[in-house]
Amino acid sequence: MSGLPPQPAADPDSAPFWEALKIGELRLPFGATAGRWQFPPLERCRFTGEPFEWRRVALRGRVHSFIVQHRPITAGFEDLLPYPIALVEPDDAPGVRLPMRIAASHGEDVHVGAAVTIEIVPHTGGNYRVPVACLA
Repeated sequence: MSGLPPQPAADPDSAPFWEALKIGELRLPFGATAGRWQFPPLERCRFTGEPFEWRRVALRGRVHSFIVQHRPITAGFEDLLPYPIALVEPDDAPGVRLPMRIAASHGEDVHVGAAVTIEIVPHTGGNYRVPVACLA
């Protein structure tokens, strides 16, 4: 298995997320009336049915959970094996769990609660940028 990794599939609900990443920002949907962050984005707030506000969040967070990928399951990531994949909770967005790869690690130094910085990097093989975590 070799080749390019799969590309994100932006849709109308997630377009603001991907557009913010293009300019190096992480923006997430916030339901102002409910006072809650939501991810993944939907058409409207799941608690009130109102439209979202897309708010910028700082590029810091903590590992909520993680796995270490030891076998290739899709093209484009073979050279990184083994690599950790984490659910990261941004410091500014409690309750949100963003899936992302932890860069420059093979998993031995990752633990639940670890502080991370989030970098926005080009995604190989396309025009997208994606968030990756780096241990702080």
